[in-house]
Amino acid sequence: MSPLLAPDSLLRGLPPVHLVACALDPMLDDSVALARRLRALGRPVSLRVLPGVPHGFLSLAPLSAECRRAGALCSLLLRRVLQPPGPPRARGDGLGGPGASWALGASDLGGAGGSN
Repeated sequence: MSPLLAPDSLLRGLPPVHLVACALDPMLDDSVALARRLRALGRPVSLRVLPGVPHGFLSLAPLSAECRRAGALCSLLLRRVLQPPGPPRARGDGLGGPGASWALGASDLGGAGGSN
C-alpha cells in the first residue's frame, strides 16, 4: 500500500522521515509527493534524489559505483536513525535538533549527491 493513501492523522504520527529516491525511478514522483505532503503537515522530512541511479539500485551494487555509493548513503542514514541516543550534541554537528532537515556532506557520500 502506498503511504500516499494514508490519512493525515497517521502521517502526523510518524517520526522524522528520510526518503532516498532515484532520478531513474518511475516512482520518483510518488517520493516527491510524499515529501511535500509530510512537509505540508509540518513533519520533519528529508528527500535525497540520487542522479544516475535506477529503482532497485541496492541489488545492482556489485555492478555500479553509483549504486554502491547510494547503498552507503542508505546505510549511513539508517545508522544515524538507529544509533542509541547519547549526550546532547553541540550546535554545528550537522544533525540539528528535532524537526531539523540535515544534509550529508560529500565525505559522507563518497562523492554521490543529493538534495533536501
